[in-house]
Amino acid sequence: EGSELCVFNVRPAFKTYMSGDIVSSGDLVVLELRKPIGGMHYYIRMSQLASLDTGKSQLKDLSSTLRALQVDNQVDSPVVEDVEEINAATANSKTFWRMLRFKGCDDVESWPANNYFKAEDVVAFYHKEAEAYLHLDIADWKKKRSPCFRLSTRISQKLRKKSSWMFKVESVQPLNGGDKIRSGDANLYRIKHVISNSYLKRNGAELEATTDYSDPACLFWFKQFERDSETDVLSVNKLVFLRCAQGSWLTQRDEQAYDNEEERLEDKGIADDSIRERKATFTETDMVPEREALWVMPIRQSSVASVVQIRRCMLTLGEFRDLLTELNDLEDTSQPGDRAPPLEAMSDGARKVLKITDACHANVGATLRKLVINCTVDVDPNPMSREGTPNRLMQKLLREHDAVHTLMALVALPFAKGVGLAWFAHKNRHLANLLELITLMYRLVKQLVKQDDCNAWELYSHVDLIKSHLGKGLSCNVTLKEMYLGKRRLLNKIALPDIQQFMDLLADIKDPRYIDFLLSICTCGDEPMPSNQVMICELLLNRNSHLLPTCRIEEGAEGVRLGIHLPGTRDQHGNDFWIDVAKFGEKLLSGGQQRDLASLILISPFSDLNEQQKLFRYFIRCTNLYSKLALGRNQRALGFLLNNERFCFDYDGIFRVLRSDGIPALVRARFMTLMLRLFIDRD
Repeated sequence: EGSELCVFNVRPAFKTYMSGDIVSSGDLVVLELRKPIGGMHYYIRMSQLASLDTGKSQLKDLSSTLRALQVDNQVDSPVVEDVEEINAATANSKTFWRMLRFKGCDDVESWPANNYFKAEDVVAFYHKEAEAYLHLDIADWKKKRSPCFRLSTRISQKLRKKSSWMFKVESVQPLNGGDKIRSGDANLYRIKHVISNSYLKRNGAELEATTDYSDPACLFWFKQFERDSETDVLSVNKLVFLRCAQGSWLTQRDEQAYDNEEERLEDKGIADDSIRERKATFTETDMVPEREALWVMPIRQSSVASVVQIRRCMLTLGEFRDLLTELNDLEDTSQPGDRAPPLEAMSDGARKVLKITDACHANVGATLRKLVINCTVDVDPNPMSREGTPNRLMQKLLREHDAVHTLMALVALPFAKGVGLAWFAHKNRHLANLLELITLMYRLVKQLVKQDDCNAWELYSHVDLIKSHLGKGLSCNVTLKEMYLGKRRLLNKIALPDIQQFMDLLADIKDPRYIDFLLSICTCGDEPMPSNQVMICELLLNRNSHLLPTCRIEEGAEGVRLGIHLPGTRDQHGNDFWIDVAKFGEKLLSGGQQRDLASLILISPFSDLNEQQKLFRYFIRCTNLYSKLALGRNQRALGFLLNNERFCFDYDGIFRVLRSDGIPALVRARFMTLMLRLFIDRD
């Protein structure tokens, strides 16, 4: 925010002018800081770069100073060739500045009322006849596809406009660069796509986007639609024609903008055949048809600000990705169980990955935490435990900025450049920063796909990568679970090998988070997924029942007691190790509220639990899974659960557990659901 140190006195550069004289546009001046510092007056000065005082000084040996400053200032245009530093100095080394008028002062107060269209305004161009917006998807732009017209009836000013529809109109002249936009071929403008930072360009009859704004083919001018207009000044919410400086009109053609459109929509997870992009072309004609008029639609400043902030975050992540991409590819030769070698024994590629990660860790980590927190509506400030309602606007904005593919590329790159995947199964201080960033990336992707079918479908193209990271300590299981949760189209793609992988993981460690995944795929909302239920029953209940905990109900002086045992576990005497669930009914104070230990075990970080608590949590998750498998009267699940005595799920056994006050309420609630699924739900 502004302070006293932001106030300047405008002084003449030469003594030929006096203080108080009128300053004209183009005059040379010096800018004096009004508030003295240390009793001395300072002037704004431009000098050669002194240092990278931006928290990224370590990037000096990784890339050029110019590149580092481009990232810091969110400038990625190739036309930026050099940078200088702005600082303050005494009168002995002041810099002369030439002040140029940016916006005219005539009748400024009436500008909002007249809805003047001004240079630097961000607008959308809507083809009224075709009912389509001029559109450039960031993913299509990365694949060198051209801008097009996207069909949409979202024309109310209150409705959100896609960031792919936002264009900024820039004046060619630096003088009056923010003044009113005027029609006529004497007034040339550039049209910049906001999220890609590229400029519209004519290439023959095609409309393209380029980062080279100095190309003469990027110049355009406007023609008014109204024939009886008394002024050449344009207004927003009016119709205009757009013509390139070379003499062709921008028009819309009634044909698909891209080849293989059905395959392209399938990649984006779009099943609606009515959604199509139409070609944007240039037509050489003296008189442009009236049906080719474009409606200049203003974009609310709050919407623009949100898009700019997201773009800056994505530029930060994109720079990290580019630094890793420049390294040479190295095959990951690590084997399961391998530990990370000492830093000096690692490959050159692995050391460079860790060096880049350490240099970018603070900035990239802060960006990821910011995005994770803003993706959900919750009071928890911890990005690793924050849940809550998804922020739909953030999910859409990040999708429009191609966030899912960018994040998954970042997750994959370290392992393609020499870092061993198996190394992360064991703690290593050299890998700590990289592990934290990968964990945050998976956490952000989880929030992006939460209750969002489009984002989940984009993530599905990376499902093999995620599955290869399971069990490696990268916290990707919750992301995979969230991708499938409640998405019927993706749930129908589950196959036996997918479930078998979790059987192999459970054979190594009885982690309740693997059971959580099986829970997420056997139902869609409140409806069963019979095919998935059958596969889980076959692989888990029939072939791998030794992975499931068993129960034992005993009557004693203190009432009914429920014991649980995981096959293969032994106590110090070599006997089967049984746990009495009554011990988890102890009341504890947590967060100012009294809760039983059983409830706290379910919400505590898994790494903080002891072995008995982990087994209890595993047992609770398994009972949840049994209820899901029996939903819809699945006969395989019913037959296994009712006819297997070691689970104690007969009517009498469940009823005795429900009647016992010594068993924690959490356990009795699970048995109540089992009673409902096994004996009451007959539909």
